[in-house]
Amino acid sequence: MLQHIGTICEAKFAKGDAVKMGQVLSDSDKPLSAPSHSSVLGKDTDISKLHYPGGFRAPTIEIETDGFQKLSTLILLPSTKTMTVQRK
Repeated sequence: MLQHIGTICEAKFAKGDAVKMGQVLSDSDKPLSAPSHSSVLGKDTDISKLHYPGGFRAPTIEIETDGFQKLSTLILLPSTKTMTVQRK
């Protein structure tokens, strides 16, 4: 839940919750923070602290995938019907 030198984000779900692709996993309203998103579909199996190369520990989310890749309903995909190609 830490992606850079900024603030550690807080989990937006609980251990055991289902997680969809694109779903926000953690976020913070503090300066220098960036939300993290799930890249897989599955279930949150653990939120624990792991050691980072800088010598500190930060919360980490572990997700067990279920083999399917279903997008979150909050993700809007572009429509290919309304897209146009510009030719020179």
